[in-house]
Amino acid sequence: MLSDITVSIVSSFIYDILKSISVLPKKTERTFSDEISAYIKSNLDEKFDDLTASGVLDKFLRLPLVSDTFCNYMYYIITGKIMEDMPAELKPTPSASVSKMNIVNFFSKNLIKDYEKSGVQSVPARQTIDNFFIKLIDLCEDYIYKITEQSENFTAYF
Repeated sequence: MLSDITVSIVSSFIYDILKSISVLPKKTERTFSDEISAYIKSNLDEKFDDLTASGVLDKFLRLPLVSDTFCNYMYYIITGKIMEDMPAELKPTPSASVSKMNIVNFFSKNLIKDYEKSGVQSVPARQTIDNFFIKLIDLCEDYIYKITEQSENFTAYF
């Protein structure tokens, strides 16, 4: 099972995103945080347990650059999904596009460097790290869309 610290960090990402777009359900903060944590725990595979054993992943996820990049990418996804449904004349011309794999590569490359610097005996395989971040992004996106409605997603864009 993933460490409770990792689950807590990821849960806080989701909670902060939902809070910033004013889409928190009518529950107490603690109850909602527990619900998010349960969702993360039940949907992340045990194959990622090795990533958390050394604590390097937890430290990495706590870095402001990582948390900000993750949350900003989630905002990008939310607004991007809205933009796909807009009439062509209302869509802005994309000057640059950010793909999920751009973000995954950025996170994986830097996490591997952190593992190497920490002196762990065995650095996890790049594919395992990539799969972890892909799964993490997908889980967060799914959960956010499960909680929000299309009309509420516009709050993040405008």
